[in-house]
Amino acid sequence: MTAQDGTITAAAEQTQGSGSRHSRLARLLAPESAPTSLAGVVDAYFDLALGFLEAQREMVKDLASTLGRPQEGTQAAADVEQAERERAEQAEREQAARERAEQAAREQAEREQAERERAEQAARERAEQAARERAERERAEQAKREQAEQAEQEQAKQDEEAKRMERVERYRGLSRVQLVEELRQRGLPRAGNKPQLVERLLDADDS
Repeated sequence: MTAQDGTITAAAEQTQGSGSRHSRLARLLAPESAPTSLAGVVDAYFDLALGFLEAQREMVKDLASTLGRPQEGTQAAADVEQAERERAEQAEREQAARERAEQAAREQAEREQAERERAEQAARERAEQAARERAERERAEQAKREQAEQAEQEQAKQDEEAKRMERVERYRGLSRVQLVEELRQRGLPRAGNKPQLVERLLDADDS
C-alpha cells in the first residue's frame, strides 16, 4: 500500500466517521428522535463538522508527504548525477594532466636525444676533420720524403756522372802504354786503340 492509498483510506475512514455523525444528526433531526433541546442539535452538528475537518487535515498532510517524497528522491538522484559529473570531470582533468606531463616528458626526451645526436655528429665531424688533417700531413710528409729521395738520387746520379767524367778525363790523360798497363793490372784485354782502351776501363769501373 502506498502513502497515497493510505491517505485515501484515512479519508474514507474519516468520511465514514462523518457519515456516522450525519446519521446521528439525521436521527437527532428526525421527528421521532429529535433532541429535546436546541443545545443537543448544536452539539451534534459541531461534532460532525469537527470530524470532517480532522479528515480533511489528515488528507492534506498525507498528500503533502506523498508529494514530498518523490521530490526528495529526485533531489537525491540529481545530487548523485552531479557527483558523477564532478568525478568524471575530475578524471578528465587528471587524464589531461597526465597526458600533458607525458607529452612534456616525450618532448624533453626528444630534445635530449637531438642534443646527443648533435653532439655525436659534431664529435664525428671533428674526428673526420682530424683524420683528414692527419692524412694531409702524412701525404705532405710522404711527398717530402719522395722529393728528398729523388733529390738524393739526382744528386747521386750527378755525383756518379761527375766521378765518371773525372775518370774519363784521367784515362784520356794517360798514354796508350799507361792504359795498357792499367788493363793488364786488372786482367782486362789490352788490344785496341786508345779510345777503346779508355772505354774498357770505364766499363770496368761501372761494373
